[in-house]
Amino acid sequence: MTENYQEKLVFQVTNEEVILPEPETDKIIFQVSGKQYLKYIRWKRKIEERIAMQELETGKRFFDGEKLSQNQLSKLRKQLETGKIEVYYGAIEEGYVFTFYPTSIVNIVKIKHTLTGDEIDITDYDNL
Repeated sequence: MTENYQEKLVFQVTNEEVILPEPETDKIIFQVSGKQYLKYIRWKRKIEERIAMQELETGKRFFDGEKLSQNQLSKLRKQLETGKIEVYYGAIEEGYVFTFYPTSIVNIVKIKHTLTGDEIDITDYDNL
């Protein structure tokens, strides 16, 4: 006889039973503070500005090396002037990997740019 998911679903994890919550709440959510988010956004803007400038200099898209048209280069110049840069990442649309390491003391949060390899640690060590 199969038990209903809502009634009981148990996994063995390090010899302890873990009962999963109702389907509507079976989520793991990681959050960052406003201070951490601001640190990420500033870092992201620097990287994307660097990529846009390189694309202007080379005339090629950073993501795949495709030659940019005059229209695309003009659009890129305008983005740099306004500070609203839109880097092309292909089908994935974003070039960042977020890694969360929950510990008993602090949630370690690291972000890596997939194309440049740049990394940042936005962990809030000040609130330990």
